Amino acid sequence: MCIRDRYRAINEGVVGIIKHRNMERKAANKIAALYRTIFHIEPPYKVIADGNFLHKCIQNKIFIKDKLEKYLGDTVQVTVTKCILEELKSLGAKTEGTYLAARRYRSEKCAHSPLSPDNCVLEHIGKKNKGNFFVATQDDSLKRQLRDIGRVGIITFNASNQLELGRPSGKFHEIIKARESSQQLLTAEEKKQLREVRKMKKEVYVAKEQKVAYKVQQEVYRQTMCMGKRRHAKGPNPLSCKKKKAENSFVKEGKH
Repeated sequence: MCIRDRYRAINEGVVGIIKHRNMERKAANKIAALYRTIFHIEPPYKVIADGNFLHKCIQNKIFIKDKLEKYLGDTVQVTVTKCILEELKSLGAKTEGTYLAARRYRSEKCAHSPLSPDNCVLEHIGKKNKGNFFVATQDDSLKRQLRDIGRVGIITFNASNQLELGRPSGKFHEIIKARESSQQLLTAEEKKQLREVRKMKKEVYVAKEQKVAYKVQQEVYRQTMCMGKRRHAKGPNPLSCKKKKAENSFVKEGKH
């Protein structure tokens, strides 16, 4: 592979990554619009952020409000709950910075007795998400329970520390089918949003394949460059050099 081909492959891969991120952002905007259209979740979007999500933001120096607004394409109100704050406070010095940062956000009042953060979030969401919340979490168990509700947008960080709004779950589509069977037909706007989300899902998949191809190309380029490098000698081989003769400590007497 010549140098021109290598750089062309790298440029194509970089374009693939940029395209992938742009497509993910557009897909998130479409999904948020779908929740807005079907469940009437209007901006400013209220996002309950749990402790592990906030802690990851602090570790990676991410301004979460700005990041969420850019990602969702509209204004966002980051909120926490009293139970989440209590958990962060109880962990001591390990999460002290996260606790102080979390106190600056709007706090939802808890009508229940102290609960674990997961159960607290589920209490605020309920069965129908009447508070119109999104939930930002890294907890897999909580994400599974929220998917079973189907009316909640779940925001998380992926392996590349990029925001990701989960695709509508199976329960979400069950709710739509139930509405259709009960003669609560989807409006033209709702049908349009569904079609756009399905289309964006395919485009995101293609962009993701381009991103994977770029990583393969980058690895091939790295290995090729390493093979082409020649190691030059830093100096003479010490084993091939003659040792210096030690100077005599006395002067031989000459013949008279």
